[in-house]
Amino acid sequence: MDNTFNGFDSSSIKGPMPGEVLREARRARDLSMQYIANQLRLGIDIIEALENDDYKNLPVAAFVQGYIRNYAALLGLNADPLITQYVLRSEEHTSELQSH
Repeated sequence: MDNTFNGFDSSSIKGPMPGEVLREARRARDLSMQYIANQLRLGIDIIEALENDDYKNLPVAAFVQGYIRNYAALLGLNADPLITQYVLRSEEHTSELQSH
């Protein structure tokens, strides 16, 4: 499987995971996970999974991307880099699983 997405090589991805960025931004604004869950109309288990980058316990990628986009918007963040990071890392994980 090709490890590129929009011209980026996922094997050289650096930077924080999307969940880490969301968690730190939430904490910096002194917001609770319950508040975020209520605002996004999601279960707190989904917010926890997003913040822990625990994507195996979340629905398909299209939903996860929407969750990330909405969460970022709520916090006033640009969602595009977070979604790109999520897609690249999930593609990298998928290619690792397929190679075993």
